[in-house]
Amino acid sequence: MLGKDIKYGVKKWLYTTHNRSGRSKERVRVVWWENDTAAVARSEGNRVIYFPKLVDDQDYSANLFDCYLGYALHELGHVWYTDNEPWDWVYFNQTRRLYQLVNGLEDVRIEKKIIDSGLIPNSKYLFERIINYKLWDKGYVKPNALHQMPFLVAVEGRRLNGYQIKAPSILDRALLRREIWWGLKEARKAENTEDIVRTATELQRRLEELDYGYVVTNCWNQINTILFQRES
Repeated sequence: MLGKDIKYGVKKWLYTTHNRSGRSKERVRVVWWENDTAAVARSEGNRVIYFPKLVDDQDYSANLFDCYLGYALHELGHVWYTDNEPWDWVYFNQTRRLYQLVNGLEDVRIEKKIIDSGLIPNSKYLFERIINYKLWDKGYVKPNALHQMPFLVAVEGRRLNGYQIKAPSILDRALLRREIWWGLKEARKAENTEDIVRTATELQRRLEELDYGYVVTNCWNQINTILFQRES
């Protein structure tokens, strides 16, 4: 498919889906940008949905068209189900790491809301396509990399949603697996964005507290090993 055809199809589908949903009175418009992911922002009372830029006359696979429909539906999910006040509180007042963790958990929640609503019959299929595309494009994270935790919970949360994730789970290999499992299970109980913020804040506290403990313990273990070898 040519880039211009994908862009036309995605825009038409997005506007039609949003108007038929009855979920929000806000108008939406589409912008194509240089970033490699989709996003949504508010502008003068409306919503702007950003998509990775496509070259009009370049030929792309039909699979990419499915991914862009998934992007569109995901960002509409934020328009329909993400509450502005708690989201803005995190974005403007808290650390980037907490914001990313909130985003990872909120992404899972809104997608489940869309699937459960039955509004889009093939929504689960579309969401599976975009997460597997990201895993194919960027690869998966290391199980014990604290700064990559937002992506880990975003993937494993979707696996709990019943998605067929092509990458094997690494969750049980993580040193902080108990805390991550706690966060994922709490997030599944969330009824709104405020609940997600509360869960993410507590999860980050637990992760940072225990991660520090593991670092200290590992350092002492390495020191003791070196000293023991010298004494031997």
